[in-house]
Parts: sequence; C-alpha cells; structure tokens
Amino acid sequence: VSDDEYDGRVYWIDPPTGPLPVYEPNFNKNISNGVDNYYSSSHGQVSLTPGPCERPFSVLRWTAPAAGTYAIDARFYRGMRSLSEGAQTTAHILRNSNSSTPLFFAPNTLVNPTFAQTLTLTAGEMIDVVVGPVTDGVNCSYSETPLSVTIAPVP
Repeated sequence: VSDDEYDGRVYWIDPPTGPLPVYEPNFNKNISNGVDNYYSSSHGQVSLTPGPCERPFSVLRWTAPAAGTYAIDARFYRGMRSLSEGAQTTAHILRNSNSSTPLFFAPNTLVNPTFAQTLTLTAGEMIDVVVGPVTDGVNCSYSETPLSVTIAPVP
C-alpha cells in the first residue's frame, strides 16, 4: 500500500502503481485547509475512486473487533462537480465481501444515496464500502466519490 501526498490530499493505493497525481483505484483524504472544489470534498473527508473497467472497484473495509450489534450509517456523495462525472459511480455496502447479495446498492451517486442499518456481527466479520464504475457493457466511466461512514457498537 502506497501513501503519497499530492495536491492537498493523501492517497492510499494498493498495489502502488507509480507516482501521483492519479492512479486508480484509490482511497484518499482531503488534508487541505478547505473544500476541494474539483472533487467536492471537505477538509478531513475521505473519498473512494474506482478504477477503469479492467480494475474497477475501490473498497474501504471495516472488520468487527468483537461480536456484537453495530449501527452502520453511510452516505455517498456525488463527487466531481460536473453532473456527468458525478453520476457515474455505483455505490455498494457488502457483508463479508458478498457482492451477490449486497446490503445496499445504488446505481449512481447523483442524489447522495444513504444507508443505515443495525447488524449483529461476529468477531472478524467484514463490512465493505465499495464504489465502482458505471458500464453499459461497452463504455465505462467512473468518478471520485466522497463519503461519510460511521460504524458504532450498539449498547
């Protein structure tokens, strides 16, 4: 995993694909002093960027540290300022990387889709927050997707 800083953002890329500015898929955080006007993310906000169709998904994975009930709240934001770019990312929430029965799926992030659910998990179970490209089988497009995710134990 690479962790490089570029243009007010820190990037984590696995596998490292070379020097920045842009290599996808990636996970990044806005460390600038304000709103990133290109990606529409606020200071401290994280974003996922899927890759081109040959390596399409970007995954942020959380692993349950102990058995228990957890509240999961997530919001995917449109991202890129242009309407055409911001609408071209799919959003997914998966349990244990199971993409055949996702907990949540949105075909695009145009309307800032949200997910909220309480789940009982065993220690070691995973919750994946995923973004991917939109494809029609011929053309593929993708966009950086700012997000907010909170996973907290329920007392």
